[in-house]
Amino acid sequence: MPPTAGSPGGSAPGPLKAIRTPSARHLADKRRSAGPDFAARKEKPHRHGSEERRELPASAFGIPETREFPLVDAAHIRAAEAYFRYAPDDRKAALARRILARAREMGVDVRSRVIRGWAGEA
Repeated sequence: MPPTAGSPGGSAPGPLKAIRTPSARHLADKRRSAGPDFAARKEKPHRHGSEERRELPASAFGIPETREFPLVDAAHIRAAEAYFRYAPDDRKAALARRILARAREMGVDVRSRVIRGWAGEA
């Protein structure tokens, strides 16, 4: 019977390699060297809480009937563009038209050929 890994006559697996992560000191130095606006650039887009979302008018949503795909700012328009594929097929045409209309109002460039196709602009 041939020796197996880990048995006295077999080849033992090599030592585990440590996963290298940046140290806290390295990250602090990186933040300092990035300048004073580093924290501002790292902020996540504002997420609307359930109370704020309820206060939005139905017209602020890409699918007003179900209040899905809020289109309140540029970040949400880009998110709607990214998540468009998950919308129900029977609502995609209207959603695409709303995304493009709101993007024009906000000055956001929507490059998705899929959304333009569903909106009839392709």
